[in-house]
Formats: sequence, structure tokens, C-alpha cells
Amino acid sequence: MLIPVFLEGWEGEELPNLRVCHMVMSLLCERHFVPLPFAKNGSELRQVIASLAIKGLSPGIYVANIFRGENLLHEADAQMGETPLLLLHREIHSYNLIARKSLHDTTALLRTLRPRLTVVCHYGTQNSHMVAERVALALLAFLKNDNFRHIELLGSGLFTSSSQAP
Repeated sequence: MLIPVFLEGWEGEELPNLRVCHMVMSLLCERHFVPLPFAKNGSELRQVIASLAIKGLSPGIYVANIFRGENLLHEADAQMGETPLLLLHREIHSYNLIARKSLHDTTALLRTLRPRLTVVCHYGTQNSHMVAERVALALLAFLKNDNFRHIELLGSGLFTSSSQAP
């Protein structure tokens, strides 16, 4: 059985709507999908992977919220191997080009990682709950039939604005 492994970079209490992995995990729990391994650093990820192996399970996909967690992704890269990655990227909606710097930084980050199927899914403070719901549904579909297309659709740009709902 393949399962998602979550990596949450943001643990701040002041903006809980930016903890998108936690939201996705809650939605999956409501649908009785368990276990839902979670790590905040490379050491925890090693423990998660070892624990899964003992139980005869393996990660089917990694879901990483890299808001304030770029180092976590670097630590996890070698451990993730070629397993697909769904990268949750906080998009700050603005009309000036300087605000796009975070997306350029994410692109540069991706270039430093080993090659694997990767999708970047954007979220903001205003649409994080909607994005979490879409991610949970896509993960359930992906883990059911191992078709990465369910995950690819999350990167289509339909839910990228932090200030506009579709």
C-alpha cells in the first residue's frame, strides 16, 4: 500500500491557515485514510521511512509545504529518492513583479533537487482551505490508482490566487 508522507515547513501558531499539510491530513483523517506520516525535519523523516518499511509500507508521494521550510526540502531530498513530490508553495498575490521573487526562488530550489515527478501547487491565506480540499481529493485518487495525472492537475493554475476564488 502506498501512502502520502507530509513535510510541513511552517509550524507558526499565528497563521494556522498556512499549515496546509495539517489541513490536508485532517481532511484525509475525516475520510478514514490512515496512516498519515508527518515530519518537520530530516531526522523525523528518516524515522518515518524506517517505520513504514517495518510495516511493509512505502511512500507513494511526498507532500511538502515549503513556506519557511526550504531547508527541510534540502534535508529530505536524498531520502525521497525518485518518489513523486507535491510541493505546496505560498503565493502572495500582488500586481508588481517583485512579488514573483518567491516563485523564482522556488524554481531555483527545484533545480537543486534530484529529478522526480514534481508538481507545484500554489496557495494563499485566503484560499488555503480550498486548496487543501483539492489536494486531499487528488491524493485519494492518486493513491487509489497510482495515476500521477490526478496530482498534475493541481498545478494547472486554477487555484493560485490568494485573493480570488475560482
